Amino acid sequence: EQAIAVPIAPGNTPAAARSLEIDELEQACFFFISHLLDLLSDAEVCQYAPHYQKYVDYAKHELQRNEDGVISHGRPEWKELAKDQDYVEQLLQRIDDRPQPDGKMLMAVGRLPALALSSSPRADLLSRDRLLIN
Repeated sequence: EQAIAVPIAPGNTPAAARSLEIDELEQACFFFISHLLDLLSDAEVCQYAPHYQKYVDYAKHELQRNEDGVISHGRPEWKELAKDQDYVEQLLQRIDDRPQPDGKMLMAVGRLPALALSSSPRADLLSRDRLLIN
């Protein structure tokens, strides 16, 4: 018996699906960085060790590069989408539900900088005795 070839609709190929997954991973990185910067005040950042200050400066620099259109894989609409908590939560849930390890890794480490650098109660647990600040 001969198999019948079923044409794949344009945009519905495995490569297109993977491209969408990668785009969503990039978007999630943007959201994690945006969230981190939203949590931090300049007064807080000035109290951090120099290497943490450099991390925050680099995060600001990358968001500005996205806004300026310099990052080829970035999207200007991500800045507005980052404010839509429902959208962000749905995106992060889609990534978390995927079996690929890159998404699992991103979800595992994406929130760590915000936890380590913010003054939220959860960050207090991680920065007890100022170990993460120093």
